[in-house]
Amino acid sequence: NSDFACLKTHVSFEKAIKLFTSQEANGLQMYALTTTQWKLTKQLIPVLEIFDDLTNRFSQAEVPLVYEVIPMLKKLEHMMVEVSCDVELSAIVRIAALVALEVIGKYYALTDDNEVYRIAISMSFT
Repeated sequence: NSDFACLKTHVSFEKAIKLFTSQEANGLQMYALTTTQWKLTKQLIPVLEIFDDLTNRFSQAEVPLVYEVIPMLKKLEHMMVEVSCDVELSAIVRIAALVALEVIGKYYALTDDNEVYRIAISMSFT
């Protein structure tokens, strides 16, 4: 989430950062983002926001409950499929979404063998 916050702030100060890193007197030209990097940064923000929202939800003391994990994984999976199919996004962003789908699949597999999850699911319907 710190990457998300950093990128979001960086983009919000884009004009100032471009000005500051372009001035030779500051000696920061090597840290200036290219046009392609700025574009990629702007594409990443909405994708990382998906994870930020879920992380914040999982960080709350009261929620999520164990039986809410699968619906959240399904929602995340759906969002990553959308990102991976969005041809307007950079290939690297789409590939990252595909990698995220692989990780989501691994978490799904972990719930299959988890007795606590099965008990929670059965008790949530009573």
